[in-house]
Amino acid sequence: MASQDENDAGQDGWTWTAAPAIPLEDGGLLVKLLAYDGEFPVSYVYEHSGVHGEPVLLYDVDTWLSDLWLAPDGTLLAAGEAGQLHVRTGTRWRVLQSPTEGMLTGVWADENSVCYIASEEGLMRYQRGQFALLASGPDLFVEAVRGTVDGHRLYAIGRAGLFLYTHGGNWVRDHLPTNVNLNGVCVAADGTVHVVGDAGVVLSGGPGQWTILDSDLEDCLDVVDFQGAVYVGTSQGVFKMLDEALVPVLPGVAALRLRVCSGYLCVSGGLSFHRFDGVAWDSRHYIVGS
Repeated sequence: MASQDENDAGQDGWTWTAAPAIPLEDGGLLVKLLAYDGEFPVSYVYEHSGVHGEPVLLYDVDTWLSDLWLAPDGTLLAAGEAGQLHVRTGTRWRVLQSPTEGMLTGVWADENSVCYIASEEGLMRYQRGQFALLASGPDLFVEAVRGTVDGHRLYAIGRAGLFLYTHGGNWVRDHLPTNVNLNGVCVAADGTVHVVGDAGVVLSGGPGQWTILDSDLEDCLDVVDFQGAVYVGTSQGVFKMLDEALVPVLPGVAALRLRVCSGYLCVSGGLSFHRFDGVAWDSRHYIVGS
């Protein structure tokens, strides 16, 4: 693996996707790569000392890992197929079976390292080695879950306009003014909830009080708050929300996943990731062997 390429397909016909790339406060990064030949997936987790540091392989497994999250206590969590959660504590990986056998689509942890898991069959919590099913049903295909860092306000989004939030200790469904598939959600520093989805849908506000931002974009894939500003990842690049408009800040890149820490924003997709420190972008493009 080297440092520049313009394509996401290797010479052997495998398609590669780098997402997400997780920035670390010390300048390092954790990156998940997925290789797929149309039939069999292989997933890799790499650690880099910096954007251009040599990758160190932490994990490889013959399965589809859909998401990766680093909890505050250092636990690394990877959502996978067949309801399996891949968990790294120290240098040891374990594969844990959740209450579902469907695909785990997303994972997120609060400041206490309580983990919430999105799946195609509902929503779960993982804490101290135990799973709890929070919401499930045939129409609860959840793509992502996020919340405030203290875990007091939680939000989950998914297929066909699905939006769930916590209220009085329970998960409640809110009916959004759209029925497109939703792909990303975040809580901004001012408490505003932002939701993005297919067909350029961008919603801001909160349960029962949504504003639709006019957008001529294609699919919006993820959204984060970074240093007091909201950034949206799309199939056309990265956009910054200013007032009621989306302004391009990194056009023409695959912005499948966005991840942040206090000092960095990372954008990833295709065979590339891009890191922003609030001033300038730095990029890495992988080459994969045949």
